[in-house]
Amino acid sequence: MADANLVNANLTDAALFGMNLTSTMFCPPLEIGFASDTCADLAGATLSESNLKGAHLSRANLKGADLAHADLAGADLTNADLTNADLTGAKVAGAKFEGAKLKGVRGLPPSL
Repeated sequence: MADANLVNANLTDAALFGMNLTSTMFCPPLEIGFASDTCADLAGATLSESNLKGAHLSRANLKGADLAHADLAGADLTNADLTNADLTGAKVAGAKFEGAKLKGVRGLPPSL
């Protein structure tokens, strides 16, 4: 599904284990809720202003992803690769970043 256009897709409770969504466009903002994206490839995906509250994104590839102003509160990003991702204005309260790759992340909250 690389380069897919998921405009207006509803992925609430979707199981995207191992899914390759490289450079996929999600507009208007995506609402994932508690979906499981463990190991998903979301490199370069546009997820700005998305509701990813409580999402399971452990080990996800989010290299270069646009997460600006996304709600990541309570999300599990354990061991995720966020290299060069944009977190400008993202809500990260309670999110788990243990072992996450954060090199080159823009808008990285000082607490991380």
